Amino acid sequence: MLEHQQPPPERLEKNQPMDWIQQLQRQTASLLLYQSVFANQVGESFLALLAALTSQPSPHTALQGLSAYGQLFTALAAAQQSWQTYLIEQILYADQPFSRQVQLCELAALPPELLAAARHDLRILQQLGQWDSQGLATLLSGDGRYPSTQLARVLSVSRAQSLCRL
Repeated sequence: MLEHQQPPPERLEKNQPMDWIQQLQRQTASLLLYQSVFANQVGESFLALLAALTSQPSPHTALQGLSAYGQLFTALAAAQQSWQTYLIEQILYADQPFSRQVQLCELAALPPELLAAARHDLRILQQLGQWDSQGLATLLSGDGRYPSTQLARVLSVSRAQSLCRL
């Protein structure tokens, strides 16, 4: 196999809010091995929230954003997980070529393309795990479309406290 170097994922810059959200969208779309992270209710709700946040502001898109936010909150609370815990669990339980092959042979024996793809995806997932929910809440409350105090908590619902907050 020819070695194919993946460029490093873009650093998430939060100085331009819409650019930052579009970076999140591009990075989630660029996953090569760990697409399954977003193939369930929590992941789909996260992607729906990003899509709603990049829509042109209108009463309709504000309702879509609130609905997407509510779905993400509900999915995380039902799973009794924080956003970070959710991502870690999805990485650990993902059934994909890298996970299967690394169980059968030494890391050094894996194809370089597979290692590069895993490295690429894990960098992105690490950055998504550091997603700043407080910054997002500030961004959203700035245009008055979203309830900032609840949004600031949505991604930090802990396993032990999620049912108590409902």
